[in-house]
Amino acid sequence: MARSQCSAAEAMLGGNDAPAVDVSQLGPRQAAKALAGCLANGADRDAWVRLARVRAIVGSIAGSKESALSGMRAWCSYHTNCLKRSEPAFPPKLDDLVAWSDLFRHPKTFGNYLSYVRVACELLAKPCGVFGHPSLKRAKQAIAKRQLFVPRKPMFVHIEMVQRLVELVIGTVTLCLAVCPCVVCGRR
Repeated sequence: MARSQCSAAEAMLGGNDAPAVDVSQLGPRQAAKALAGCLANGADRDAWVRLARVRAIVGSIAGSKESALSGMRAWCSYHTNCLKRSEPAFPPKLDDLVAWSDLFRHPKTFGNYLSYVRVACELLAKPCGVFGHPSLKRAKQAIAKRQLFVPRKPMFVHIEMVQRLVELVIGTVTLCLAVCPCVVCGRR
């Protein structure tokens, strides 16, 4: 059951982004009129409502869909493999979320992952009340107090390094021109 819920949330998250009606040049009443012309029957209307709901929820995700999928998968994996739960993963139990917090080194990362699990609950139309519980706020504070996060060294070249490289190259070219024959004018 838990695995099927996770798969369903993943499928909805990766679903269709295209709206049924292009509303970029229409007001709400004009858009509704155009939409009414596209929906031939009750089944079409129900399908559109479900799709529009998913688009509204997924469109609000801070960051990328890939990040949200990663967070949902992390929760599902923890729920299935660590907790060995057979009951549904969504909605999560408060105690399980608080225990999950012990695996994080930074409170913002935990907060992001909680928001992705909440999105999964919203997509699956499950209760989201657990995410407002004070214990989750305390769990974030506990993560921060543990101070396990160590920032990575920067993996990019700073401007100072570029300047030093340019100076080194200019110095090498100057030295080379003084010792070697001039490649440009042919003098020795």
